Amino acid sequence: MSNIQQIKLESIFRDKPLDWKTELKYRAWRVWEKVSLFHFRHKLKSGYDYFKIGYKSFDFDSSCALEEFVWKLGRVRKCLTRNNFFEGVEEECAKIKRVEELITRVLNDDYFDIFEKPIIEKYGELRHKWMDAKPEDRSVELKHWREKQTPENEEEIRAAEREAYQKAWELREQEWTEAIDIIKNNIFKWWD
Repeated sequence: MSNIQQIKLESIFRDKPLDWKTELKYRAWRVWEKVSLFHFRHKLKSGYDYFKIGYKSFDFDSSCALEEFVWKLGRVRKCLTRNNFFEGVEEECAKIKRVEELITRVLNDDYFDIFEKPIIEKYGELRHKWMDAKPEDRSVELKHWREKQTPENEEEIRAAEREAYQKAWELREQEWTEAIDIIKNNIFKWWD
């Protein structure tokens, strides 16, 4: 037993001799102090939260793995913010928040909606209609068109849609690369 532990024992159990029973009581008291009700509730809640994430995930599904990773990043960010472990924790939390936002955007995959707005303003909403089935082919045709589409501007609309899809894909790749770069450069600072 070190001197510091001896002093602690003496300060808690002043009038009692330091025999094995007293030391055992002290050790039991220290364990009880470490495992407080707050920690128990916190562990129980985090276990329940993890169960909810794990319950709705599937094996071999990248989106579920990324959702779980975003959830873990959020927990790390909250823990770092709450406890202020090291210098510059605000900058690191901002990086973690940025990665959370980027991965969530990639998972939502709503990039085309951003670039489709000018097409909607110019040519109208996209409409769909199931055409009659062809019994000999056993197939069904899905026809889609814009509200203001005519045979004259059909190729112009298709070109605008292709360009919007290309821009959406490039933005998705750019944001995914940014998230991976931030993770690659900072992940060991966040967990170690």
